[in-house]
Amino acid sequence: MLLTAVAAIAVGHAQIDPNVVKWRDYKEGSYSKATALGQFVISTPAEFQSYVNRMGPEGVGDARDVQWGKEALIAIHLGTRNSAGYSVEVEKIQRTKPNETCVFWDEVTPRRERSRAQVTTSPWTIVRFDRPGTRITFSGGQKEAGPPGGIRIISYPGYRPLCSCCEDCIRANQDRLPWRIYATGLDGPTMMGSTFVMDTPADFASYVRNYRMTGLGDGSDIDWAHERLLAIHLGRKIGDGYRIGVDHIDVRDSGEIRVCYAEIQPSGRGIAAGSTSGPYTILRIPRVGSQVVFSKRMALDTDRFSPDCCTCPNCNCGH
Repeated sequence: MLLTAVAAIAVGHAQIDPNVVKWRDYKEGSYSKATALGQFVISTPAEFQSYVNRMGPEGVGDARDVQWGKEALIAIHLGTRNSAGYSVEVEKIQRTKPNETCVFWDEVTPRRERSRAQVTTSPWTIVRFDRPGTRITFSGGQKEAGPPGGIRIISYPGYRPLCSCCEDCIRANQDRLPWRIYATGLDGPTMMGSTFVMDTPADFASYVRNYRMTGLGDGSDIDWAHERLLAIHLGRKIGDGYRIGVDHIDVRDSGEIRVCYAEIQPSGRGIAAGSTSGPYTILRIPRVGSQVVFSKRMALDTDRFSPDCCTCPNCNCGH
């Protein structure tokens, strides 16, 4: 009976945050009439034409492809900049209060070590989004442009950043998600190997109950709005020396989170009569992505195992 219950909940699925507003890039450019910061919510064709006449974004088009009854546009202008290399990037649009939605954006500045043309620009971007029916506010920040070639760096508060000591390391880690161990042990009671994704306190309670886990507390130390837990169980093993090794956790372009881990088996040991273990580990990760999948490989304890390892000989980042 227990095995049936465990099998039924072995794979969990992430939930999409209901406060996140769906949006996508529309147009962007480096030249306009704007000489200072400007932020605009554009809801009708008439408002769009008024915006174009006032701000003059070069190459914006006529917006005939916008579904005005369903969508609206957000335009952000930085104002005058004295060189090339500046741009505007919308990070997210999210409901922050029942009657308020905030557009989080960044001014992307040129990389300091790169030469750039000394020319006057006026960068802007426009995104289109599903109208939330609330008041729109803005929250702007600033960040330096990342390395060339489409590299992006993932950084989350409370999690140690992955190695970025050089462009090669940044490129190697650009799709990696940081993680921490929440709990680990050898006494997991479940008989079968399985995984479980926890997005809410209810998920946590269900996991504790169905997997008969003790000593984990009530999960109140987890920031469920921004984090999730991932449990990996190898099931009951005959003998000792089995353990779980996390290779890395990747963020796919589709929004899928892929957890790559290894079942590390003992080698060169006799099996103790009547000895069993139940290795498990629970990971704590930022809550991003729409679905979590797991990829398992087999390894021996004699194999070299370096999770999220930095291979730079002169780096002291600790990876």
